[in-house]
Amino acid sequence: MASKQEFLAELPIFADLSESALEAVAQITSEYAFQRTDDKEAVIAYQRDVANGLYIVKEGRLYGRVMDNSGKIVLDRPETRAYAPGEYFNDLWLFVPTPHPATVKGSSSEGRVLVIDGPAFVRLLEAYPAVIDDLAPRDEDGVRYGLSDAGWAEAQKLKLRGRVRVSSA
Repeated sequence: MASKQEFLAELPIFADLSESALEAVAQITSEYAFQRTDDKEAVIAYQRDVANGLYIVKEGRLYGRVMDNSGKIVLDRPETRAYAPGEYFNDLWLFVPTPHPATVKGSSSEGRVLVIDGPAFVRLLEAYPAVIDDLAPRDEDGVRYGLSDAGWAEAQKLKLRGRVRVSSA
């Protein structure tokens, strides 16, 4: 089984990070095991709970289902979908806490999920702003590297905020 750092290095979102930056991200990443027992699915996140980190499937499979107010599954929403190893949900949550749009459960008998804490990730970027540039979004051969456009916009705000910090005295 790959270490957290090795696994993160394989993900397109972190492909351009240096070894030391990957090590720093791995240190603020928690790893959780999930297991399906007696036909009870492991719940990773509940719809409407606040998300403030990046959830990444390391092993196993997850699925997200959006429920309407009467408890029926809404199939025509993009959040109603399956997640395979290496896939993650919403990097914007690293910067802006937002309610989960779907309940996410384990669909395989067992697996592992990595969670990068959003506030810790922001502190890391504030301490090492050069890392922000290594998260720049780009598309190459049909693969999206770096942050989403929304995540990138939030990362740029951190960079700008760091430059504006001056004393008013």
